[in-house]
Amino acid sequence: MDLKRTIDENYQIGIIIDIQKTEYGSGNTFIVVSEKGKFIAKLMNKEYEIILYDRVQKSLHSSAIKQPRVIQTISGNLICLDSLVLFEYIEGETKKYAIDLIELNLIDVIYEYNQELKNISFSISEFEVQNDWDRIRSLDYICNEANERILGLQIEEEWRKSLLECIGILKDKKESIDELDTQIIHMDLGADNFILKDNVVFAVIDFTPDINNELYALAHFVYWNYLWRRDHHYKSSIDFYLNHYYKSKEKVVDYHNFYLFLLNASVYRILGPLFEMSNLEEKNYRSLIRRFEIVDWIKKELL
Repeated sequence: MDLKRTIDENYQIGIIIDIQKTEYGSGNTFIVVSEKGKFIAKLMNKEYEIILYDRVQKSLHSSAIKQPRVIQTISGNLICLDSLVLFEYIEGETKKYAIDLIELNLIDVIYEYNQELKNISFSISEFEVQNDWDRIRSLDYICNEANERILGLQIEEEWRKSLLECIGILKDKKESIDELDTQIIHMDLGADNFILKDNVVFAVIDFTPDINNELYALAHFVYWNYLWRRDHHYKSSIDFYLNHYYKSKEKVVDYHNFYLFLLNASVYRILGPLFEMSNLEEKNYRSLIRRFEIVDWIKKELL
């Protein structure tokens, strides 16, 4: 795609001066500099996600938590025919990982953000299933259909056994998980999906919608910002995340279900690239070693 031409044909942002890839995130996100200012351009092939994003952004408009506004095309659409979406640019910085007081600030924001998202109306039918990543968002799919595919993969037997054991744990506890409250969540809350100003969170970006319990969103943050970042893991550290999340909220801290959500998130982070690679001619399953180390640690803590 000629990105500059696509933007010129679909948006009125003046003469484009420069286009650069963003430092973090996927390779489909760009900073666009025009005579009217800066914008974020992102290639997105799921229109329903943009519709949900726009709904969330408008709902958050009056709150302390911000999401960049979607810039409408010349014809008034949220996405152009070439699957390009343009967002307003919010000044600030993103970090690959967050530590100390910044980390605590992010947890506070995740809590407030989740409470705001509880007010967003949704229908399950809005969430389309287009690929394996979409399928494994569903715990039903993981528990009832993923096993057959895993058994057919040419992966190390130790990995296969570990995955099947983890899925067995989730299947045994699925009934209790299904009884928990659900809502729209952002299921990709790594530190790089927050914009900071003077080390304080100013906005949330790259909204990745899912329907699940609020603790599942926190679990993905803990996965990226703690489990993925550190070589050695401690249950006390993870308990600290959860305790801070519920700090002064007068709620019972649900340690057990949180570890189940961590397990679910870790299985998701394996199955996505695993199924994706299985369709490629050259398969680099060894790149998933770290993900299996994480899921094995969580499994041991639960057992």
